Amino acid sequence: MKPLLAAALLLASPLAAALDTNTADSEPLITLVPYVAEYDTTAMGLSMVLHRSLESTDNGWLLRNKGSVLIASLSEQARFSFDGNRILGQHFEYRLKGLVNRRREVQFDPALGVIKSLRKKQWSEHPWQPHILDRLSQQEQLRIDLLRANNPPKTLSFDVVDGDRVKTRTLVLVGTEEIAVPAGHFTTVHYQQVHENSDDRASDIWLAPALDYLMVRTLHVEDGSEVSIELRSTTLQTHSD
Repeated sequence: MKPLLAAALLLASPLAAALDTNTADSEPLITLVPYVAEYDTTAMGLSMVLHRSLESTDNGWLLRNKGSVLIASLSEQARFSFDGNRILGQHFEYRLKGLVNRRREVQFDPALGVIKSLRKKQWSEHPWQPHILDRLSQQEQLRIDLLRANNPPKTLSFDVVDGDRVKTRTLVLVGTEEIAVPAGHFTTVHYQQVHENSDDRASDIWLAPALDYLMVRTLHVEDGSEVSIELRSTTLQTHSD
């Protein structure tokens, strides 16, 4: 349970959604739908079932990931509000417990005009901007952007706060592919993340249009080690069901 798995999880956070085109400005809006999903995860020779859920709360939405293997466990959650087009972060927390303990946290405070981010036990502050996302809610924005597009864009970019930096995460469209995962066979759109050091790192994600661009597979390779995450089941109901 090293940063390799955490990097793969950056690509692997789904939400359930439906399109609503009956808006005053004729722009398509997304309506979120609660769901539960399970993923088979393999990393460094170990297997784990990753449990995910999206639920509505009194203050917005809560997306959670949970999993454990041997003596290690991870939990990750993002709270956010949503206006139909854009996610507005509220709070993010990541915890890894075991032989190595790690914690990350992001606090969004538009009233004070700041974003506070914890990484490696150090807090940093950034000016609040509505488009800045945490590492988990960024993946929700990915699906929203795909649902709102007529065709999958060739590139997609997101600004993600991580400790003392706000990083631009860019995904490049590879193409359309048929893949098989434990949950079944799917036609997918395949994106690859742009890395500064691409010689020793590669991150790929496959999303299924038939599941409103739910992530069905993620593959992350770093320093010769591989993490694979594949959909095994979901309660997601699409707008076409």
